[in-house]
Amino acid sequence: RIDADVEDTMVLLCLTPSGKDYIISSVDAEWIETKTISDELYSGSTILDIPDNSLINLETQTIELDAPPVLVNNKSTIRHRDRKLSVMGVKTILVVRIIAANSETSSSEAQLASDIFGGDGIDFVNVRSQYLACSHGKLDFQKATNRNGLSTSISNGIVTVQVDKATFVGARNMVNAVNDELIRQFNTQPATLASYVMYFLPTGTFGGVAYAYMNGFRSIFNDRFASSVSIQMHELGHNLGLGHSGHGGDKYGDQSGLMGYSYGNDEAPKMCFNAAKSWQLGWYADKTGTVTPSGQFQVAGRLGSIVDYPTTSAQVLIEIRQSSSEWAYYLNFNAAKGFNYGTAEGRNRVLLTTKHTGNAGHQSLLLSTLANGDSYSIADFNGKPGETLKVEVHAVTADEAYISIRMNGSSTTAPSSSPSSSPSQAPSVHPSIQPSATPSVEPSFEPSNSPSILPSNIPSHGPTQIPSNEPTLAFSQHPTSTPSNGPTAIPSKSPSSIPSSSPSAEPSSSPTFLPSQLPSGTPSMEPSMQPSSEPTPIHSDGPSQSMTPSSSPSNAPSG
Repeated sequence: RIDADVEDTMVLLCLTPSGKDYIISSVDAEWIETKTISDELYSGSTILDIPDNSLINLETQTIELDAPPVLVNNKSTIRHRDRKLSVMGVKTILVVRIIAANSETSSSEAQLASDIFGGDGIDFVNVRSQYLACSHGKLDFQKATNRNGLSTSISNGIVTVQVDKATFVGARNMVNAVNDELIRQFNTQPATLASYVMYFLPTGTFGGVAYAYMNGFRSIFNDRFASSVSIQMHELGHNLGLGHSGHGGDKYGDQSGLMGYSYGNDEAPKMCFNAAKSWQLGWYADKTGTVTPSGQFQVAGRLGSIVDYPTTSAQVLIEIRQSSSEWAYYLNFNAAKGFNYGTAEGRNRVLLTTKHTGNAGHQSLLLSTLANGDSYSIADFNGKPGETLKVEVHAVTADEAYISIRMNGSSTTAPSSSPSSSPSQAPSVHPSIQPSATPSVEPSFEPSNSPSILPSNIPSHGPTQIPSNEPTLAFSQHPTSTPSNGPTAIPSKSPSSIPSSSPSAEPSSSPTFLPSQLPSGTPSMEPSMQPSSEPTPIHSDGPSQSMTPSSSPSNAPSG
């Protein structure tokens, strides 16, 4: 098994049929990493073929080999398991409190039960409550079944074991001695007593914080950190098959989730796991999406939070796969609220994480925390020079983000011959080549059930097909391209720049600012205020009132 976190190193352990484990001396961390990535080594599953004449150093608890052991696997089964761990259901935990020859675990059985299981009205953030919250009830850690031993018993999920070893023998010697005592007390292997066994060693047994067995059943804790919920959840994460979460060159640097750095607090922080780890755990599988971009690719849509998983209609995790590589990318919206309020990095941002998919225990890397308007580009996507994948955040609310994923490569996929009769339930792998019947800003991951949350940022390119039910609240910034079909309901605030093509339905309330370009159809009923500059083109029907002769004879004698 791969042992994580002990003195910040990784070692290969051999778990024997007797329940004891020993370090394999002939391999280092680099060898373990290489074999893990290549699927040759799978913690908790791979069989180590050890030569019969190998020596065991009981003082150092080491199997001394001249060369690395032969690895025996069922590789197809391993690769299938690595895609998603799907850790669900009811699991049991046995907490072991230890009385050594010169010291003992400082926390009482009641305190340990409170820290791990809660339910006593004192510890409200504990291993059980937080895993229940993060998984939305899909993973429940229950107490190990009560059981009587020769001189001790399992009660309330806790057992106290006494051994004759002093703390200076070290963690591995102490754990092996405790396992021997558990076997003696209950006449069975520790792995049969519960799904997972947590050992709390007395202070002074080892200098580290904690360590655990990848895909194994054991996690070992320094007594000084017995009440830290994040440390406990981190080590159980290794038992579940999760590797570390790094950022930059720091393998613990991703502080958005529990597989990065841990904290010494009892009731905090409330947080879960990053996108890559959440994808592995499989808790949100029905609201996740996978895209494999190639060529000219574009897709967009809403990205919800795992906190809102039961109620949101949006997807909460997106996997971006490459056709020529086992490195994949993962997106989540890291909402800092509810049971994820204590997330320490990328709060209320879209997080982009990458991970090798060949082995579940491989470390993930946080690449970017994207706020509204931010983008991140991945060059040479699919291993093709010049192909660039771009992830962009267009809008962020308290509950979700609106994102797009685009690529500028060359298209190799032909469009379908005709559109589908109904929208698909999942996003298409490639965007459509032809435009849709009605305009949209960008294609969505899935069809929306209701209007968008936010208004569009730019005006539409053309008029709507149907008039709106109410007038707009403000006038448009530009004139319409064509005149309206009828007069407006109220007069305009200023005269028009050119005369209308036909007379208005009613007379205006005041004279126009400019004279009309053509004479009116009928003479005015009253004389004008000033004489006209030119004679009228037609004669009047009656005598004029003027004292000067007219330019043309009248039709009737004057009075």
